Amino acid sequence: MIATRGIGHVDAMIPPITNALIADAIQTTNMVSAGHAYWLQGRVGALDIDMGLALISAEVRGGVAKPYEVTILFPDNVGGPMEALIDCSCPVGFDCKHGAAVLFAAQAQQSTAPGASQHLARVAPQVSVRPVPLPQPLLQWLAEAQSEVQAAKRSVFDLVYVFAPRALHDGKSKKGKALPAAGEPLAQRLVVSVWLWGQDAGGQFGRSQPKCLQPSSYALRDGGLSLGPVDQWLVRRMSNYGGDLDNHGTPKGAAGGDWIEKVIATGRARWRKADGPVLHWGDDQAAQWRWVTLAGGEQRLALYGLAQSQILLATAPPIVVDEETGLMHRVQCDAEATLAQRLLLMPPVPPEAVAQLATQWPGIVGAAVPAPELDNLQNLGRIAPAPVLTFVQEKVDAISPRRRGYYSSSTYKADMAITRLSFDYAGTRVTSSTNGADITSNGEAGFVRFSRDLAAEAQALDRLFSHGLMPVEAFDEIKTRHAQRWDFAPHPLAEATDFAAFMQTALPPLRTEGWRIEYGPKWQLTLIDVGGDDMQFDVAPSGTDWFDISLGARIDGKVFDILPMLRQLLALYGPALLEQAGDTITVAIGPGKLAQLSTEQIKPVLATLLDMALHEREASGRLRLPSSDIAVLADLENASTGHIGWRGGDALRLLARALTRIEMETTVTPVSFKAVLRPYQQQGLDWLQALHSAGFGGMLADDMGLGKTVQALAHIATLKAAGNLGAPALIICPTSVLPNWQAEIAQFTSELRVVLWHGNDRQSQNDSLAAADIILSSYPLLLRDQKLFAAQNFGLILFDEAQVLKNPKTAGFKAAKTLKAAQVIALSGTPVENQLTDIWSLTDLVTPNLLGPLDQFKRIIDKPITRDNDLAAKALLRRRLKPFMLRRTKDEVARDLPEKTEIPEWIDLEKNQLASYESLRLLMQKRVRDEIARVGLLRSQIVFLDALLKLRQLCCDPRLVPQLSGKGAGSAKLARLLEMLPELLREGRRILLFSQFTSMLDLIKPELDALQIAHVEIRGSTQDRETPVRRFQAGEVPLILVSLKAGGTGLNLTAADTVILYDPWWNPAVEAQAIDRAHRIGQSKPVFVHRLIARDTIEEKILGLQDKKRALAAMLWEGDDATPAKLTEADIDFLLG
Repeated sequence: MIATRGIGHVDAMIPPITNALIADAIQTTNMVSAGHAYWLQGRVGALDIDMGLALISAEVRGGVAKPYEVTILFPDNVGGPMEALIDCSCPVGFDCKHGAAVLFAAQAQQSTAPGASQHLARVAPQVSVRPVPLPQPLLQWLAEAQSEVQAAKRSVFDLVYVFAPRALHDGKSKKGKALPAAGEPLAQRLVVSVWLWGQDAGGQFGRSQPKCLQPSSYALRDGGLSLGPVDQWLVRRMSNYGGDLDNHGTPKGAAGGDWIEKVIATGRARWRKADGPVLHWGDDQAAQWRWVTLAGGEQRLALYGLAQSQILLATAPPIVVDEETGLMHRVQCDAEATLAQRLLLMPPVPPEAVAQLATQWPGIVGAAVPAPELDNLQNLGRIAPAPVLTFVQEKVDAISPRRRGYYSSSTYKADMAITRLSFDYAGTRVTSSTNGADITSNGEAGFVRFSRDLAAEAQALDRLFSHGLMPVEAFDEIKTRHAQRWDFAPHPLAEATDFAAFMQTALPPLRTEGWRIEYGPKWQLTLIDVGGDDMQFDVAPSGTDWFDISLGARIDGKVFDILPMLRQLLALYGPALLEQAGDTITVAIGPGKLAQLSTEQIKPVLATLLDMALHEREASGRLRLPSSDIAVLADLENASTGHIGWRGGDALRLLARALTRIEMETTVTPVSFKAVLRPYQQQGLDWLQALHSAGFGGMLADDMGLGKTVQALAHIATLKAAGNLGAPALIICPTSVLPNWQAEIAQFTSELRVVLWHGNDRQSQNDSLAAADIILSSYPLLLRDQKLFAAQNFGLILFDEAQVLKNPKTAGFKAAKTLKAAQVIALSGTPVENQLTDIWSLTDLVTPNLLGPLDQFKRIIDKPITRDNDLAAKALLRRRLKPFMLRRTKDEVARDLPEKTEIPEWIDLEKNQLASYESLRLLMQKRVRDEIARVGLLRSQIVFLDALLKLRQLCCDPRLVPQLSGKGAGSAKLARLLEMLPELLREGRRILLFSQFTSMLDLIKPELDALQIAHVEIRGSTQDRETPVRRFQAGEVPLILVSLKAGGTGLNLTAADTVILYDPWWNPAVEAQAIDRAHRIGQSKPVFVHRLIARDTIEEKILGLQDKKRALAAMLWEGDDATPAKLTEADIDFLLG
């Protein structure tokens, strides 16, 4: 574009281009010389001369790759001298050396134009193409003389001086606006600019556009404009190199104040704009100094007593301006003019700098102006910060891959999602730009001073690292600034959606730890609060033996299944998710969307999913489960009660609640049933009835003595009365408890027809089987008469003491599997005695395929638990068993049972007995070791068990070990027993004495006879068990001797209040059964259990193995960390060492 310089277009022509015209058109003589050199060097190209438009254009190669574009216009000044208006694309812009080069090139072309002397061109071609310039001194003198002549003929321009305010330091006010603080206007910087007005013949402002323009500094400085002497003087003083204005364009010091006075005197000083109000002086105003506090706690000096509507300028002296009228007032204050300006320009004083500045203040300012102070400063000492995470979307300087790591020019602006860490110290925000460990700031209650907790800040940074975020400055692709040191992202140029996993998993625990989360206005990830009313479980059958569960969350009119995301979170974080969750738990539901769920509402559901091992890292779609996992429905519904609704699968959910004892219909027993059930027994009956209605079998696994028999009989009687039995109920039990079943059937269900399938003449009752309500038989006869039983269809089968069938390889188990019935129930107080395959065997009888095939059970459940103590496998086992196994311990029904106290009686072996024990132990240890070395651990069982047997027998009495018999060693344990019995009997105790060795009972009986202690005995060979039990229960004898295994099943000895275990057994289930002969429902006195234990012997070590097996059994019911129970070489070393 051609600069018009205020002159409109008229008809014009290109005049002869003379050296004088060139000198007059170019700014300086040096530019003329440089332009001539450029022309001689051939730097002018694309020269075009348009005579009609009086326009010359060309390109001139300068110091950069791209040529500068030059345009020269020759307006016709009627009656005036010709002049060239030059525009150039170079930094100078006009009347430059490039314009001179073009003029010299045009001058040369004019000399060869048509009409010029052709002869002259032929004779002296170089003269016309490259004119010889005048000598340099003469050329400079000529150019200056011509310039002065031309300038004298030009119009003189009047300048307009525009005064405008600019905010100081804080940057929080809008351009030119004061920031009020403490009711006083803050001083602003005065910035002066110069403008040029065009003039017409009448001396008025020109009508053409623009009305004014701002001349370049070159034009003002180098005399390119025709200015009056006053303006020339004022402009020279505006230089920031030795002039009266600084690099901001602000008049400085007293000289600057004088310059302002001179400018106002011209009448051409304007406010804010070139056509703004004319500035003029009014009366002086008085003001006093006062420190004011800014929003950030910094302090600045202000002048008190001035109107807030006025603008205070930091000049020497200070000036206030009325923006509407342009009226200016000098401000009189208690400071010399230059000092006053310096004080008003002083940067804000941060609180931490106040004390140091105050010590130096008198030497700089004196006493006229008060030093800054911190009012009511409160020292907080070291305080803990609250980390603050702010998610923002910002422009960052990304480094171009092609020019990585070279210059800042290789960067480009790119959008990036980041999270910025800062710390809130009691209301003061500390960022990465904050310097110093001790901070002074202004809070709501005044100034405070505190020390940063740098260790806590470092720990917060580490927390972000631990959650997968990296500092932005660690990315080679990003050029960062110091203020970005605490900016984090998962990867370079991250998007907001890339933070979804972090927000989903990290924010809940961080909130719990006290972190605050904030979001910038441009953040592109939506967080949506989802309440319980917006969520609903859906259940739908899927095929024959499966069902689906989903958890729908309604968001923006759409339903999202969030159950897979919850299962993934649990798989990733496990119990920590429940422990760390704050008020909300966040899940991703789609691009740019995160749902925040109420922890109070969703936490019970998460706990249930975790407890039932339903968490899965790759979870997707609906949760599909087999019908054997029906407990999941009941537990989830129970966990969500009152928070989340359910829809679908009503019948399935009702059955689930019944089988898991959450919600069952109370069963009314028929009149024919003669017992009153306790509450827990009524629940057992309701559960058995629910199983029968659903076509399932189950296992009633209450502790011994809680009445499994009466619950089973109530179930049979109820089915019979309702017409649901259909066929006889078959009860299979150990032979030893047949009398007990007969007695209880006669007592509680006397109206039922019973066939006792027992004895050599049992076949005579063949014709009675079909008409019977109950067929009562034993395990030995199940095996012998297997074909007979297998041919029948029973309405119900009950296996009492079902642990007899724990080994799936035995003939008894295989015979039991051939039976057919509408329902199969197992009764057992110890369904797991030694290993987990015990429970598989029993569940396979009552609910086939509940735990899958045996090899699969071993692989998925047995080995992970026994080998690795796997919590997920335990949860899976409990989940599968829960609907189909009902177990109550004595502790759970403690109000119905007397207190039981166990007392260990430690006994030291007598001298000869101990010597014999050590000799035998060393001998057995060597024999077992030799056998293991010869055939291996597994094939050494017989030798190992024989060694244990002999050691245990020796602890009881050396006479039990044949090779030691007759060597004179006594029995310390027998001696202690004979001491205890008389004392206990004198106290009126009624005693059960157990030993696993019948030969030991044979040794005890003569001693009892010698002491005249009446007693009875039950052992495996006892044919008539009823008589000794009756005599003891009736109080005819105070002591009953029982072999451990013979007394383990089928006996009710509630008359006893004392149990003596003469020797321990490593299977705690067997011992527990023996103890429970006395500790049963109906017992009215406390029961004391005395264990006789030989110290430092095999018996003491057996107790350790008992703990292992007890933990294995407890794992199924209690879900705690159980100790896997398998003997290893370490166990052998322990027992024989």
